[in-house]
This record gives sequence, C-alpha cells and structure tokens, in this order.
Amino acid sequence: MRKNTYIVLNDINLSTQMGGGRELFDELADQINNANKRRLHFKNNNKPNHYNYGEEYKDNSLIVANPQFVNEYNPYDSCASAQMIIKKVK
Repeated sequence: MRKNTYIVLNDINLSTQMGGGRELFDELADQINNANKRRLHFKNNNKPNHYNYGEEYKDNSLIVANPQFVNEYNPYDSCASAQMIIKKVK
C-alpha cells in the first residue's frame, strides 16, 4: 500500500459467532505494518445494549432519509454499525 492510503471497514456490530465480522477488523489491521488504526461504533438505538468497539460516535442519525418505498420493510432509522479506519503512514 502507498503512504497515506486509507481503508474503511464497516460491518454490523456483531462478533463472528453471531453472524458479524467485527473481530476480523483487528485481524486485518494487525497484518498491516506502519498503520494508524481508529476503532469506532454507533450507539444501537434498536437494541438494549451493544458492543463498545473503540470510541462511540456522538450522533447516530442517518444522513439521508430512506426512500419511502423502503419503509414497508421496517428499516432502522439510525446507524448501529462498527467501523475501523486504517491509514498507512510509511
């Protein structure tokens, strides 16, 4: 990877045992030398508790509204995922 390359990983905030892949973030990051890593998660408004993966975002509102036809599927109205941002520095 070139210097100043960014990788943004996003997944549901679940462990692999529960159908997610959050642990894989750290496994990938550990394979990249000379990288800064930032771990973040949104507060899950739809569940009573959630995994604290790194620091929590202050706001978990969606930045765009769901199209009207999607509402019949009862989509979430907030973010609840976890992210890792990796930056190659050398």
